[in-house]
Amino acid sequence: MAIESKSINPLLGITVGSTVLGNDFSPSVLNQPITKMITQKEVEMSMSGKSQYVYTDSLNEGTLGFSGAYGPSGVAKFTSAVAVSVSNATASESKSIKVSYNISMISGIEYIDFDNLLVEDVLNSLSAGPKHQALSVLDKFIAARDHVGSSSEKEKLMKEWVKELQHFISSYGDGLVVGAIWGGMGSVSTEMSSKKSADSWKYGETAGFSYSGVGTSVSIEQTYNGSQKDQTSDVNVSCRAFASGGCVESQVNAWFDVVANKSFAEISEISLLDKAPMQSSVSRPPEIPDFLKPEKDPEVEEKLESMEKLGDSEEFSISSGYEEAKKTNPELTMDEFRSKVRDKNNIDGLNNLAAMVQENSLDTLSEGRMSKGIPKFLLKGAREGILKSGSDYAVLGAWIANWSDIFPWMSMGYMNEISDDEVAEYILKIRCMMQDLSTLNTIYNTFNACNINLDFCNLKSASQVADSFKIAQIKLSDNMGRDDAIETAFESLSEEAKKIYVIWNQLGFLRNAELGLGLLLDDRSVSSEIINVHPVPYPEVTYKAAYCSYGSNNPTSFSSFVKMLPFIDTNGDIYAFGPSLMLLRKALPEKMIFTKGGASALKLEADKEEGVLLNGDLRLIPIPYSAAKGIDWRGQSQGRSLASSESLQTQFADLEEELGKLNICTLSSDSWSKDWDSKVPYTLRKISTSYIGTVERISNIFG
Repeated sequence: MAIESKSINPLLGITVGSTVLGNDFSPSVLNQPITKMITQKEVEMSMSGKSQYVYTDSLNEGTLGFSGAYGPSGVAKFTSAVAVSVSNATASESKSIKVSYNISMISGIEYIDFDNLLVEDVLNSLSAGPKHQALSVLDKFIAARDHVGSSSEKEKLMKEWVKELQHFISSYGDGLVVGAIWGGMGSVSTEMSSKKSADSWKYGETAGFSYSGVGTSVSIEQTYNGSQKDQTSDVNVSCRAFASGGCVESQVNAWFDVVANKSFAEISEISLLDKAPMQSSVSRPPEIPDFLKPEKDPEVEEKLESMEKLGDSEEFSISSGYEEAKKTNPELTMDEFRSKVRDKNNIDGLNNLAAMVQENSLDTLSEGRMSKGIPKFLLKGAREGILKSGSDYAVLGAWIANWSDIFPWMSMGYMNEISDDEVAEYILKIRCMMQDLSTLNTIYNTFNACNINLDFCNLKSASQVADSFKIAQIKLSDNMGRDDAIETAFESLSEEAKKIYVIWNQLGFLRNAELGLGLLLDDRSVSSEIINVHPVPYPEVTYKAAYCSYGSNNPTSFSSFVKMLPFIDTNGDIYAFGPSLMLLRKALPEKMIFTKGGASALKLEADKEEGVLLNGDLRLIPIPYSAAKGIDWRGQSQGRSLASSESLQTQFADLEEELGKLNICTLSSDSWSKDWDSKVPYTLRKISTSYIGTVERISNIFG
């Protein structure tokens, strides 16, 4: 089976020497072999896609993110951290279970061997364009630094230096890729769908739910039906394989053959990650030319000698930082900026957004359009590159250094303040809406499978509403880089779906119901024991009530009890449904009654402050994924929220730690001694870098 050519690697085309401006990479500017390669064989595995019976940190995410963050400022790093690489929303049949089993095979790490280089060597390894402009910045730097005339003339020379520096950055970015993780990545995708619509809730009461760690092996059967022993179900199975980097193609092909052209019964018990290629099958790293010091250039040597010692470059960092600060505060004066440049950093914007994500209180519909143009936040590979898509190897991660950490005369002031970040907030709203639409698609498909007559509520078709949410999710995916992405997706919804989404967005606490709603009447909940069935006038099923130790906040106590899902009509009336494909009708201390008769179904009120649904003493409590961690959990999920993304929470924590200890402005001049001269070699581990990649950062090269 030939692997499909579609790229799954957003870093395609990036290599050591690529330049970066924001999240946009351009081809390499190195024309000399100043890098080294070390062998580093590792295998990383994950699952992505959508399943109502399994949690991992990458499953059921509407978008796929990155490890690490890059940016020359606090806002840029924040934006990069919450940004996404590719959409995980697909146009697959909306009632199917689609899971991809992903593998990254790391072969080696290539890096610029700074320990054996002087600044003139790096200059002489650059292509003609960046080399010429870097020397032009140096000329302006020396002229301004050595000027002994009037202050007005000095100020003019400083502005000329800033202008030349900005010209360099606009041409060659604010950073250089100085290291890369090479290898390949592959994916085997399985999509399973049942021809019976009732299967949407077939296993909802008794299915086993798996809360799994990253790379944990879970059977195909578990992802589809919660390990219910019903392999005779009429289930269609389709499989696909993708690869980036020819070094993994044969391994992924062999992996694909495990599930290709087989029935559900044949593959159901397979834990596909257990069948993934092992570390022993990882290819050797790509061969690169031997390290070679560039030939000397008399012009470069002369200019560097004329600089002698670096001297005090703080004024240059302050000047460039001031120009950046004025972009967000045009009225700012140099004296004002200088007075606060060493103040403790303000990251209130970061903390506020982190809190909203954790509380699931993001209002995705507030200010539906950005007030200013949104910069690129989808990571873009190099537009052209040394490597073609059919190359044997692909870059899986990259270390980036700012130019100011390579050439000290490109002295920069980097603004770290995050008092407010409209762009990062908008990106998070997009990610939140993506999860919302996926969850609502699941809820209304599941309700449709219950075959309940809708004459009791204000809704004409649950199936059509479910489809509308799916279409809007794809629309949002297709327009993620636009400043009206949310508005466009919302306007694509049907009128019924719009009304439901507005209410859902207002009731943010329902996003916490990732594992459904736990019913609590005093200390009683719904056991799985059925004690009575009434067929007329409407079918009704009575479940036995049993003691539940929820207390004030113990969602794990619902593990063995029957859970429900919320159902909202266009008037904002809220119901709960699920068990026996029915609606909740009555809750009593000794029993709970569910019915197909919608007219007698219990209406619920939303208590936003407590974050629950109420009817008298009855409470329906949202259950997060974390409740199932480490225990035997029964039931299925409605979908995930941003609050349960451990990777996003880690990004927030890492940024808070990094930016919280900085000043409002970081001056690159602080990293360079006044006594530095061009004959002092670099120290590799002292070069400050940021990392971004589809695999976790490896820390044995850069500090």
